[in-house]
Amino acid sequence: MDPLISILRNGSLLGGAQIVSSLVAMVLMVVVSRTLGDVEFGRLYLALTLSAIVGVVVDVGLSQVVTRVVAREPALARPYLRRAAIVVAILGALLYVLLLGVAQALGYTAEVRFLVAILGLLMVAEGFAQLLAAVYQAHERMLVPALARVIGNVAMLALVVPLLSRGYGAAMVAAVMVLASCLRLALTGVTLGRLTGFRQRPPSPPSWRDLLRAGLPFLAAQGLGIFVIRIDVVILGQMADEATVGWYGAASRVVEAFNFIPLVLTTATFPVASRLWVTSAAEFQATVRKTLHLLLVITVPVAVTLFALADEIVGFLFTLASYAPAVPILRVQAVSLGLVYVDYLLVCILMAIGRERRWIAFVAASCLLNPAINWLLIPAAAASLGNGAIGAAVGKLVTEVLFLVCTLRALPSGIFGAESRRVAARAVALGVLLGALDARRRARRRRLSRRRAADRPPASGCDGVDRGFAPSPRPYGRCAGRLAGAPARAGRSRGAAERRRRLRRAEDSRATRSEIAQRGYAARSPVCAVEGRAGRAASGVSPAAAPKVKAILTRSD
Repeated sequence: MDPLISILRNGSLLGGAQIVSSLVAMVLMVVVSRTLGDVEFGRLYLALTLSAIVGVVVDVGLSQVVTRVVAREPALARPYLRRAAIVVAILGALLYVLLLGVAQALGYTAEVRFLVAILGLLMVAEGFAQLLAAVYQAHERMLVPALARVIGNVAMLALVVPLLSRGYGAAMVAAVMVLASCLRLALTGVTLGRLTGFRQRPPSPPSWRDLLRAGLPFLAAQGLGIFVIRIDVVILGQMADEATVGWYGAASRVVEAFNFIPLVLTTATFPVASRLWVTSAAEFQATVRKTLHLLLVITVPVAVTLFALADEIVGFLFTLASYAPAVPILRVQAVSLGLVYVDYLLVCILMAIGRERRWIAFVAASCLLNPAINWLLIPAAAASLGNGAIGAAVGKLVTEVLFLVCTLRALPSGIFGAESRRVAARAVALGVLLGALDARRRARRRRLSRRRAADRPPASGCDGVDRGFAPSPRPYGRCAGRLAGAPARAGRSRGAAERRRRLRRAEDSRATRSEIAQRGYAARSPVCAVEGRAGRAASGVSPAAAPKVKAILTRSD
């Protein structure tokens, strides 16, 4: 089978499942963020981030080892999976204890520590699920893991929504996430024995030393990568309040919902690229180039759409009342998303050809630089913009630029030629053009808004609200309350006499409503004065004249 066709077939299966799964996850995120609010959602996102940073170590990089080895020799599936599962079980128990200690050492609140204790179980379950999915990936059979993910997410949504409506909080959401992960693990393991590698006679199992040594480069790459990507949330949690973490988490969740695009392509590309690197260098080069071009074509519209519609997206998903500060964060992360897509593929290529150690050296340097950038930018953004999460988003953008430079330097020369550079330049130019058009559109909208505000008539009405037309025939707000209970002796006051004379002049001249509003009569509430007996008594207008005056004042333009 043509390697690109295999990638597209498996990618389409994963893509369809990931789209459904991402839509379900998006709906779940919207429901959870709206129901919990920015503070409690910030706690949940902080606990998820901490468990993800620690949990990346749980499989010691053995998922990628299993995929690469079994893709080349399917008969090794059973012995490699058995020993890798033992490692995950032992290491998962140790990391769970470590996770609780880290949460305590960082001084998190009791609510966050309780969420961390629940999500630590999710960390272990996801480690086993990744191992099983790696075996399917090595056999280039992506349907079962994809369906298991969809079913798990749908079950999670079906449980979370009614429980949130009954008043349960973030702890319930975390517990349901653990149950959904266990369901996904069970569904993936049911059909594992039908794969080709499990029906062949297994060779001797690898030694523990060789197995762990093979996984260390992947472990270092994954661990350092997740540290660089997620450490900003931990630092933000230390330097800002939980609501700020909630804003950052909301924007990050929107961007992460689109990560399925490069994830699908790289998941389908990795076993094919690993095989072609050994069997056919020419096919390997052609395949990765076509995959890069496809990824660039997809990247630009996604990033520009998120940047241009950041206001509408945040307002629709989370409401601007609580999450308006997430809008500039989303715009910065939309720019980062284009770099993230390319980094996904480049790292996949490095791991497929066995050059992950070079990339690890660059990522290790970024692990020192990224926290320093965040420590500088978060307080600076909090002081100047009132939102420290913007500094964290800019720090992530700088980190992604470093990732791109590092991975390109680590690749063998000649993999991407002049054609790839032309496609990349066109994609960047298209993105800049679309961004400029969107900036022009928003500037024009602002000018129109200012022009309409300048052309709007002066404020009128009993409540002082600018309605753009003459006073309402009915009293509003505090003015109505004051006039309804006004004492009768108010009609003998000097102000009442002045209002009476003006109303009589209005009746004699048959002035229009807009003329009366321009002279300032509406600000003194003559309309409210004719609305009842108490009002007529307060204003001194006779009952016989009141209907005529009221007809003049309420006549439509």
